[in-house]
Amino acid sequence: MLGISVFAVLDEPLDDLLRRRFATFRTVYLPTVGGLADRGFELLPTGQRPHFTVRLRRGDDKELWELLEALGVVQPNPAYARSVTWRGEG
Repeated sequence: MLGISVFAVLDEPLDDLLRRRFATFRTVYLPTVGGLADRGFELLPTGQRPHFTVRLRRGDDKELWELLEALGVVQPNPAYARSVTWRGEG
Protein backbone atom coordinates (compact mmCIF):
# COMPACT_ATOMS: atom_id res chain seq x y z
CA MET A 1 0.00 0.00 0.00
CA LEU A 2 1.23 3.47 -0.88
CA GLY A 3 0.31 6.30 1.42
CA ILE A 4 1.21 9.54 3.11
CA SER A 5 1.26 9.80 6.89
CA VAL A 6 -1.00 12.48 8.41
CA PHE A 7 -2.41 13.43 11.78
CA ALA A 8 -6.02 14.48 12.24
CA VAL A 9 -7.32 17.07 14.67
CA LEU A 10 -9.80 14.92 16.58
CA ASP A 11 -9.65 15.02 20.36
CA GLU A 12 -7.51 18.08 20.99
CA PRO A 13 -7.18 21.60 19.61
CA LEU A 14 -4.95 22.11 16.57
CA ASP A 15 -2.53 24.29 18.58
CA ASP A 16 -2.01 21.47 21.09
CA LEU A 17 -1.40 18.88 18.35
CA LEU A 18 1.08 21.16 16.60
CA ARG A 19 2.91 21.93 19.84
CA ARG A 20 2.98 18.28 20.96
CA ARG A 21 3.95 16.60 17.67
CA PHE A 22 5.22 19.21 15.23
CA ALA A 23 7.20 21.83 17.15
CA THR A 24 10.28 21.06 15.01
CA PHE A 25 8.47 21.61 11.70
CA ARG A 26 8.76 25.14 10.31
CA THR A 27 5.75 24.70 8.02
CA VAL A 28 2.69 22.45 7.85
CA TYR A 29 -0.16 21.65 5.50
CA LEU A 30 -3.65 21.82 6.97
CA PRO A 31 -5.97 20.03 4.54
CA THR A 32 -9.47 19.02 5.51
CA VAL A 33 -10.84 15.50 5.36
CA GLY A 34 -13.56 16.80 3.04
CA GLY A 35 -11.02 18.37 0.70
CA LEU A 36 -9.06 15.14 0.49
CA ALA A 37 -12.23 13.09 -0.04
CA ASP A 38 -13.45 15.49 -2.75
CA ARG A 39 -10.30 14.61 -4.71
CA GLY A 40 -10.87 10.89 -4.21
CA PHE A 41 -8.39 10.26 -1.40
CA GLU A 42 -9.23 7.79 1.33
CA LEU A 43 -8.05 8.20 4.94
CA LEU A 44 -7.21 5.00 6.76
CA PRO A 45 -6.75 4.90 10.53
CA THR A 46 -3.22 3.57 11.05
CA GLY A 47 -1.07 3.47 14.12
CA GLN A 48 -2.23 5.22 17.23
CA ARG A 49 -5.03 7.81 17.12
CA PRO A 50 -4.89 10.51 15.67
CA HIS A 51 -2.55 9.01 13.03
CA PHE A 52 -4.01 8.27 9.59
CA THR A 53 -2.66 7.37 6.17
CA VAL A 54 -3.86 9.07 3.00
CA ARG A 55 -4.09 6.08 0.67
CA LEU A 56 -2.60 6.41 -2.79
CA ARG A 57 -3.84 4.10 -5.51
CA ARG A 58 -1.13 4.61 -8.12
CA GLY A 59 1.56 6.90 -6.77
CA ASP A 60 2.11 8.31 -10.25
CA ASP A 61 2.84 11.95 -11.08
CA LYS A 62 -0.82 12.76 -11.78
CA GLU A 63 -2.00 11.41 -8.45
CA LEU A 64 0.81 13.12 -6.55
CA TRP A 65 -0.10 16.47 -8.14
CA GLU A 66 -3.73 15.86 -7.11
CA LEU A 67 -2.54 15.23 -3.57
CA LEU A 68 -0.45 18.40 -3.51
CA GLU A 69 -3.48 20.39 -4.68
CA ALA A 70 -5.65 18.73 -2.03
CA LEU A 71 -3.14 19.62 0.69
CA GLY A 72 -3.52 23.31 -0.08
CA VAL A 73 -0.99 26.02 0.64
CA VAL A 74 1.89 25.34 2.99
CA GLN A 75 1.57 27.47 6.12
CA PRO A 76 3.95 28.66 8.83
CA ASN A 77 3.68 26.47 11.90
CA PRO A 78 2.73 28.71 14.86
CA ALA A 79 4.12 26.09 17.28
CA TYR A 80 7.55 25.95 15.61
CA ALA A 81 10.31 25.88 18.23
CA ARG A 82 8.01 27.05 21.03
CA SER A 83 8.35 23.92 23.14
CA VAL A 84 11.80 22.81 22.03
CA THR A 85 14.94 23.61 23.97
CA TRP A 86 17.67 24.31 21.43
CA ARG A 87 21.21 23.30 22.33
CA GLY A 88 23.70 26.10 22.38
CA GLU A 89 21.19 28.73 23.46
CA GLY A 90 20.87 30.28 26.86
